[in-house]
Amino acid sequence: MQNMIDCHVHIRPEWLLGFKDERMGVTFGTYGVILNRENQRERYYMPEYVQATKFTAESLIQVMDRHGIEKAVILHSLIHPMNWDVVAAVNRYPDRFAGAMVVEPTDSALKNIRKLQSVGLSAMKFEMGTFARAYPDFKFDTPEMYKIWALAEELGLTVTIDTHPVGTLGYQVEAFEIIIRD
Repeated sequence: MQNMIDCHVHIRPEWLLGFKDERMGVTFGTYGVILNRENQRERYYMPEYVQATKFTAESLIQVMDRHGIEKAVILHSLIHPMNWDVVAAVNRYPDRFAGAMVVEPTDSALKNIRKLQSVGLSAMKFEMGTFARAYPDFKFDTPEMYKIWALAEELGLTVTIDTHPVGTLGYQVEAFEIIIRD
């Protein structure tokens, strides 16, 4: 039997239901909906057939087992900040999950990266659609970000980048090229 790993899964802790993120302009509603208050657009983040939508690590393991998936990497973004929920899942089921941290480009970024890595997260994720909303001037190739890249390399972290579509603020392919070369 072939071992399968899902490299992009989500959990949805119960506390997220009703959570309003003013900075991102979203509310996590019932039936798996995220409501964007800016344009009143609904997006289904989870299956819509359960009113009080939550999707725990245990629920994820049930789905993984049903589909023959041995391990998975839990990812999230600034729109639903849950580093500590991911840490809890990874530590509870270390043979099933790896987890990615979301790090904001602030003065405490390096300290946060070290702390999250020390408690079990082995990757970091930058989802540029949400980063562009929170940090419209964000650039991947600044001196501050080079410190983050160096620390990620030192700690052996995997870095994932969801660029979003061509032409958006997060689509910084030229900067990625420079960083990778450096």
